[in-house]
Amino acid sequence: MTALIINEQNVIHNPVIRHPVYKKRVFNTMMFSFEDYLHFSTVLFPTCEGELYGASVNGFKSVSKRINLGKRLASILFDSRYYPLFLEFALQTEHTASRHDYEQYFPYDKKRDTPFLRCTYPIIQHHFHQQGDWYKERKFHKKWFSQELNHRHPVHLTEWYKKKAKTITCHDIGKGIIHFKLIQTKKQGSSLLFVLIQLQRLAPRVASVRPMKSNTDFTGRPSKAHDVQTRQPHDVAF
Repeated sequence: MTALIINEQNVIHNPVIRHPVYKKRVFNTMMFSFEDYLHFSTVLFPTCEGELYGASVNGFKSVSKRINLGKRLASILFDSRYYPLFLEFALQTEHTASRHDYEQYFPYDKKRDTPFLRCTYPIIQHHFHQQGDWYKERKFHKKWFSQELNHRHPVHLTEWYKKKAKTITCHDIGKGIIHFKLIQTKKQGSSLLFVLIQLQRLAPRVASVRPMKSNTDFTGRPSKAHDVQTRQPHDVAF
């Protein structure tokens, strides 16, 4: 298992992490650094009992940190106490790549406020470039094979997630607002100072925004594809 994790993370390092397009549009952006620093990206293993387990992603651009994360996730996934619960969820849940896939099992009525993946993004045809053996191009660290694991934070994340969900909602809307304002600024040819002033004015509004509720049937799922609502910048009143 450890060898598979080490190989996987080294294989993707050049074509993904170091790819000039992804570096410019994703990994070197202020928004990615902000999300990485605040642990907005988390790998979750849900259960049909409404419980969540997992670990936060931090320092994603580092091969060593991704390998460490992979080993920690594997230790959670194959833990004899949790694995049957994760398997049950995988077999009994229709997967739509929406947070509602697991939020529907919470012990309270949680309406869908995130869309189906296919209602948001088209099917992407990925390309594959031939590459050499990473082992010949990159230094191998013996510590990657270390079996010593340190879960700095609890792996049971249910309560953490519920608290973080409110922050995530504000973050999603705030990101849309920032993008919208930047487009306006480029069209107006305004200075960076104008952007900062606008963001300062908008901060209190973003903090007070609540998640949108979409029309759902008795299962909590949208009755039609067009019923799925996504948060856009114009959903917030300026």
